[in-house]
Amino acid sequence: MSNMTVNTILKRLHRQHSFESKNSATCVGCGCTDNNACVNEFREACYWLKVNRQTGLGVCSFCPEFLSHPLNDVGKSGNPLKTGGEV
Repeated sequence: MSNMTVNTILKRLHRQHSFESKNSATCVGCGCTDNNACVNEFREACYWLKVNRQTGLGVCSFCPEFLSHPLNDVGKSGNPLKTGGEV
């Protein structure tokens, strides 16, 4: 394989995985994260129904009852809430 081919592949991989540099999010309903998803009895992983990367809050597909959450709340410490709204 030539260097040009290797460099092209590396650039494509970097673009495809650039999402990893985004802020991680945590579900306000169940606490799952980008790296630790919910899994049901059929081994199906959850996905984001709604996510705010700036605050690090989201609503996963297993917690649709939290879709009305504004996802911009912060706790008393100034850190994003990691639970269903408790401060």
